[in-house]
Amino acid sequence: MASGALLFRTSFTLLYLEVVLLRWVGAYVPFASFFTHHVLLGALLGVSWGYFLAPRAERLIHLAPVVLLGSMVATAGFHWLHTQSLLSVRVASSGDPERLFFGTLFPKDRHLDLPIEVTLLVIFVGTALLAAALGQRLGKRFEAAPRRIPAYLAHLAGCVAGVAAFAGLTALNLSPIWWWLPGLVLLGLETGTSSRHCLALVACIGPIALLEAPREGWERHWSPYNRVDHRLETGEVFANGIGHQRIADHERVGPAYALPHALCVAADGAPPERVLVIGAGTGNDVSAALASGASVVHAIEIDPVLARLGREHHPDAPYDDPRVTLILEDGRRYLQTTKEHYDLIVFGLVDSLTLHSSYGSVRLESYLFTHECFAFARNRLRPGGRLSITNYLRSGWLVLRFAALLEETFGAPPRVYTVPHQDVVRSAAPPDEGLTILMAGAPVAARLEVEGQPFAASELEAWSGPTPTDDWPYPYLRARRIPGQNLRALALLVGAALVLMRLVRAPLFAPGSRHFLFLGAGFALVETTSVTRLAVVYGTTWHVHAAVLMGVMGASLVGTLLAARWPRLGGRKAYLALGVCLLLSGLVDGGWLLSLPLGIPALVLFAPLICSGAIFTASFAACPSAARALGSNALGVLLGIALETLSVVTGLQGMIALVALAYALSFPRKA
Repeated sequence: MASGALLFRTSFTLLYLEVVLLRWVGAYVPFASFFTHHVLLGALLGVSWGYFLAPRAERLIHLAPVVLLGSMVATAGFHWLHTQSLLSVRVASSGDPERLFFGTLFPKDRHLDLPIEVTLLVIFVGTALLAAALGQRLGKRFEAAPRRIPAYLAHLAGCVAGVAAFAGLTALNLSPIWWWLPGLVLLGLETGTSSRHCLALVACIGPIALLEAPREGWERHWSPYNRVDHRLETGEVFANGIGHQRIADHERVGPAYALPHALCVAADGAPPERVLVIGAGTGNDVSAALASGASVVHAIEIDPVLARLGREHHPDAPYDDPRVTLILEDGRRYLQTTKEHYDLIVFGLVDSLTLHSSYGSVRLESYLFTHECFAFARNRLRPGGRLSITNYLRSGWLVLRFAALLEETFGAPPRVYTVPHQDVVRSAAPPDEGLTILMAGAPVAARLEVEGQPFAASELEAWSGPTPTDDWPYPYLRARRIPGQNLRALALLVGAALVLMRLVRAPLFAPGSRHFLFLGAGFALVETTSVTRLAVVYGTTWHVHAAVLMGVMGASLVGTLLAARWPRLGGRKAYLALGVCLLLSGLVDGGWLLSLPLGIPALVLFAPLICSGAIFTASFAACPSAARALGSNALGVLLGIALETLSVVTGLQGMIALVALAYALSFPRKA
């Protein structure tokens, strides 16, 4: 097989297995769906180490099947221990957490209590070793390639194809066995067909089958976002093993769902006629709207599996009612593009339990809870309309933050109702499992009885902390500082990187290596901020995210093609163009991006990646060692993704300065 085809296959295998591992580990390791970027960092560290090992004997590739089997067994073990109530994973302090993770604050008494860092470390090591094996294979193939730039193009094409292949399987809602079978075959092609390799790869099917074994009384579905388990007897719905929703008719679900509608009736003498439900899920909020007498209900849900469960199993059949229109869309995207107006907008139990992207710290629903999004919602209300938020907000400071955000948007403090009732909501109150309903817009009563249960508005302590914006989309982070959990994880990562790079004597700060290191860091910082900022423009649906990720790789591919066709573009001219692009990217804000035609925001935010690709290509063509250059670059990408954590302090726009610094440090002394 030609060297380009072999590079394509190995690159495809590496990226495909990486995205499968990210999804599979997030689905089965307790609470790992909040931390998949740590697994990604392990993969990048492993790839970098593998590139630096390229000159040495190729032994790691023969260990890859055993390493993968070990990672699968560990994942299955963590999952089994957790489901048997033998293991609890400690993610956040139960006293006064600096960051909230829904479903994690109240672990049961179990025999073994592990911090999340321990479980992630096990998966991190396995991912790093697997990536190192494939990274070493890639490094050797680059060194043997007769023409370096065509080889790099084949590598990029393989990476894009690997991501696209998994996106295609995701679109079909297939179970993990169908994700893994192509990956195991591809890994078998890389490792060879010895009996030991084949036995280990076949054994990998065991943990997959064990985790996929049917449970009596349960249904399992795989949405593009989560592993969804539905308990038929109780109607409970779990996402990645965390309690998420409960399907129930409007009479059994409790009066809290009916409260926003009852408040409108008490104030206006009639139920809200037109209702919008953001995060409709399996249909409880929609059912409550219909029961109150709404004549038009638009139900927005991002996850097609949750909507399907509601259509098939909800006893009130709300999605079959002719008054209801179900729209599978990102709620933020709908609010900023629709021309419809409503009497009541309900933010239902919106908590995604997963990250928007493994390249950053923003969660899938973070952009729903920013000042700009609430302003979009306010503009979609009819005169006298109202906005309601219903959720288990877990902590007093989050209730106060949302109340402050609504007051900023509507010019008056909202009514806040707590179940069970709290006379005063305090910032430092310990987390609880109570429900909170916030009502903003036209005035409503402070007291009301719904279905025989009294509700009274709570007093609010003053809130002095930050409120989320599109530039700082971190509603679940209490303050503008890096959480201690992140600092501990970064310390472990830096330590591991230093040890591994010392073992291979990597000359990271030699002029050539320094250039590729900081070029990779700058590329990763632009990538993470661009992926996050484009979520504001295009939404956070899975297909948009997949398209954006492929767009990132496509931008690098365009830069490579330009530099290959016109080599002079890769020197000072590319750095000058890069500086202009970064300046433009730093000056634009989310509002301006939203005003641009469909494809222009992506072009604006991806332009620095095109320039960076041109710079990399020109330097890569002239460097003495392809593997060493790629190893330094991969380690730089890891550094950039790790530094993305600083965005919780600086905001996303503030990261542009760090991007500029990284590219300035990459500037070669002789360009």
